[in-house]
Amino acid sequence: EPGLEWRLPVGSDNPASQRFERAFSLLDEVLAAPEEWLPALPPDAMLEVKSQLAASAEASGSEDDEEQDPSLPAPPPSTSSAARRRAFMAEVHERRARNPRAFQEAVRAAGRRPNPSVVDLRPPRHPREDAEEEAALAASALATSSSSSSSSSSGYRRLSERFGGRRHFDLQDIEAMRVEEAIAGMPSYAPEYLASLGTSNSYADLVSRSYDPGYLGRRALDETNIFRASQKMPPLRWCQGIVDIAAEHAQ
Repeated sequence: EPGLEWRLPVGSDNPASQRFERAFSLLDEVLAAPEEWLPALPPDAMLEVKSQLAASAEASGSEDDEEQDPSLPAPPPSTSSAARRRAFMAEVHERRARNPRAFQEAVRAAGRRPNPSVVDLRPPRHPREDAEEEAALAASALATSSSSSSSSSSGYRRLSERFGGRRHFDLQDIEAMRVEEAIAGMPSYAPEYLASLGTSNSYADLVSRSYDPGYLGRRALDETNIFRASQKMPPLRWCQGIVDIAAEHAQ
């Protein structure tokens, strides 16, 4: 049977996505209760639809005489090849609806596979649009992974950009959002500590600051947070109370 693979995000603003969502919902309702939909149609609205292949096969009288697997239903005898094909497909669908697992096992035992053809419903894109989109994604990733002390609101991304238009989120997605916002608002402790000391007036002062335990601890914490951000882990925080306790024990 012809296969159709949906590659557009569900719930997006794409007109094609919205049209196919409405069509898919309507088909679901028809399949759930066909007796409520089909009798409402006038007889002339349910005309027979034939493809070009079926019409040419019926006109030439050609038939497929290949042997069928005994595990699959055989085409019933009829005066018309198109009618035989319709009856055969109706029986196949009935067996599949009655026992899907047994039908799948029978198909696999017969060496049959579904049609691997894929229809891409996305409209063709211009190479320039692809280049602009890649540049925008690269700039967004660079701004998110930077270790500057900018506010979290400046690097905020919409949920559709983070999760590709998904409607449902679980606890893992919420935790990932929390970690991403924490990384975006990660402070730089070492530069802030040096700025709090003021300007240095001598070389000896610069050397003493570079060996300051407070500066070295904050510098180690900044480097650790940069590594944790690359691994999608939340940053660590500087706790002055713990530092004071450690200094007192060291003395």
